[in-house]
Order: sequence, then structure tokens, then C-alpha cells
Amino acid sequence: MLARRSCSRTINLVLVVRCSSTSLRPGAPPSPPHAWDAVDDAGVRKAIEEGADPEAVCDVILTGVVPVDRVIDAPSLEREFADRFFRLRVQSSAHLWLDDDHLSQLPEDTVLGRFVRLMHVRLAQAPPEQRLVLEEALQVGVALLHGREVLS
Repeated sequence: MLARRSCSRTINLVLVVRCSSTSLRPGAPPSPPHAWDAVDDAGVRKAIEEGADPEAVCDVILTGVVPVDRVIDAPSLEREFADRFFRLRVQSSAHLWLDDDHLSQLPEDTVLGRFVRLMHVRLAQAPPEQRLVLEEALQVGVALLHGREVLS
């Protein structure tokens, strides 16, 4: 009998680390879900290391909206931690945080373009303390309208 372990957590609307693993130990009880704080490469590495089990088959999926300077090299992580799992697969489906130049190039006659322009109007009218939340909402909305999975 295989025990199944799943973990999922949203981190500051920036990155989600999801790990589903199956233990090869017969009759092993399911492990409780992990709660991982990971907003950068070091945090993801720590989370994978904490979940290491030489008898586990683990799939780590990185999703979310990330700035270019926080893009995580999934193949490198997989190679680095492969010996700590029976099988480890790390894949990234993260969506890049788009700057204003990229966003302004979206066609105005599309749902995505209209969403961006409406959010820019809201950002321009928002008090400073609300702008960070609205900018994250804009980025997550663009990713979702592109069909990306950024929230869990």
C-alpha cells in the first residue's frame, strides 16, 4: 500500500510550492501536509530539503507570479536534491511579473488589455497604501487571463 502526501501553500501571491509525494514503505500512514515559506530560491531549497525522504516519489511544482530576479532553475534543483528522494521531479510553471512596458503593449480590444487598462486607472487613483495590493492583483489577473495557475 502506498501512502500519499500532498502539500500546498500560497506565499505572498508570489510563489506557490506544491509537492505531492508517495512513500514506498508498505502501510506507511499519510504524512501531514507541509506548510512551506518560500519566496525565493533559498526558501524553495529549504522546503525541498525539509521534505526529503529517500523512499518518496515527489513531484514539486512551482507556480505563481515571480519577478525576473526570482526565477527558479527547476532542473538545477532537481539535480541537486535527486539523491535525497527515491524520485524527485521539479517543474516550474511560474508566470513572470510583467513591467509596464509589456503591459502597455497588450491590445486594447481584448479582455486582457481592457483589464490592464482598468487596473492602471485604479492604481493611479489609489492611495499609496493600496498600490502594492493592486499591483499584485494586476499581475495575478494577467497571469490568470493567460491561463496560468498562480494561486492554489
